Amino acid sequence: MTLPEEFVNKIRPLLGEDYDAYEASLEQPRLYGVRVNTLKINTESFQTLFDCPFQAVPWCKEGFYYDAEDIRLSKSPYYAAGLFYLQEPSAMSAAALLDAQPGERVLDLCASPGGKTTQLAAAMGNTGVLVSNDATSSRMVALLKNIELMGLRNVLVTNETAAKLALRFTGWFDKILVDAPCSGEGMFRKDKDAVLSWDATKPTRLASIQYEILEDAAKMLRQGGRLAYSTCTFSPEENERQIASFLDRHHDFKMVTIKHEAHGISRAQADWADERLAKAARIWPHIHKGEGHFIALLERVGVAPAAPSVAKNEHADAKVLALYDSFIRENLVSPPTGKIARHKDTLYIPPEGLPALDGLRIFRGGFPLGVIKRERFESSSALALSLPMNAFTRLLDFPADSEEVARYLNGETMELDAENGLHAFCTGGYPLGLVKIQNGRLKGRI
Repeated sequence: MTLPEEFVNKIRPLLGEDYDAYEASLEQPRLYGVRVNTLKINTESFQTLFDCPFQAVPWCKEGFYYDAEDIRLSKSPYYAAGLFYLQEPSAMSAAALLDAQPGERVLDLCASPGGKTTQLAAAMGNTGVLVSNDATSSRMVALLKNIELMGLRNVLVTNETAAKLALRFTGWFDKILVDAPCSGEGMFRKDKDAVLSWDATKPTRLASIQYEILEDAAKMLRQGGRLAYSTCTFSPEENERQIASFLDRHHDFKMVTIKHEAHGISRAQADWADERLAKAARIWPHIHKGEGHFIALLERVGVAPAAPSVAKNEHADAKVLALYDSFIRENLVSPPTGKIARHKDTLYIPPEGLPALDGLRIFRGGFPLGVIKRERFESSSALALSLPMNAFTRLLDFPADSEEVARYLNGETMELDAENGLHAFCTGGYPLGLVKIQNGRLKGRI
């Protein structure tokens, strides 16, 4: 691989005698990772689904390396059931180190395509409040798709700048993840386009954007809350220098020590000495089994600005709830719990305790249950993907390698020996979606 000369001149002094090993690592095959969605399956059961070896990712207990030549996990029906997320191993590190807990208020500020959002939600056990935001509208489709596929229920999805969110969520979050836009130097082995698009001005330009994002993120963190800052680049101005500058401006924040040896990662390093930054971490492709990454953990030790008060939701009226209840009685044994709100024709369960959100671009206000159409309730596809198989009154369950599952995933109609009505269509005990059966024939999918 031919690297830009200006990049080589910059990173060679940073790596010193390790530079040759780093450059050689770029000629090695990239590593593939899979992270188990523990909202649906545990890691032990996941490994029994496939006849291939998995090796644990040291910094993420739900993560595994696998050989893409052994198996195409993206083609598995279990992928369509949301049992796992395909993710570069190093990209699992920041959310794992942030250590989100059930019931917390968490923000994924630069969220698309959703890998870290789905990782945080699983750690939270689908409880508390997870705000998943991305400022770029074109990236929302992938984010929403992955949130639905993984069966997330506690997520508010917004499409806003960090500055605008900071006006609504001042001092509100327990944990914040800033996976900042960066120059992508750590992705050179995985993505050759990252090499072609690199130029010497990119780190400095992006560092100014990161500066503003961190300033706004800081406003949204409560006292005692933690912020994880990560990039997939090597440049010190986007990493150590960025964090050093932040700490110099914010004396109410301190670094949190990352347990480097326990997680199998290296201490941060830079081209100058600052003992605070030894608490941060780097992942190097010539040392670790992953692409280049930087992670720093910060904690607010000073008093945070006052958090906003809780807003009231537009609750569904009795007539609409009656339509929903009728659907539940017919089709679900164990319906989702929570206060049901309504926005236009959509019924959803919003995360509890949110502040006023008017004026924000919201793509998903919580857990979408379905819509009211022609005086009846129609389920969302998210409902099927978020519930276990035994939550449904009627279900069809086929082996992953069956003809029925293949035809379902191809969108084909088929004859099925089943009673009329709505069924959960499952594979190996995991729902893929809802189907309508009429006179022994699959007539529609939800």
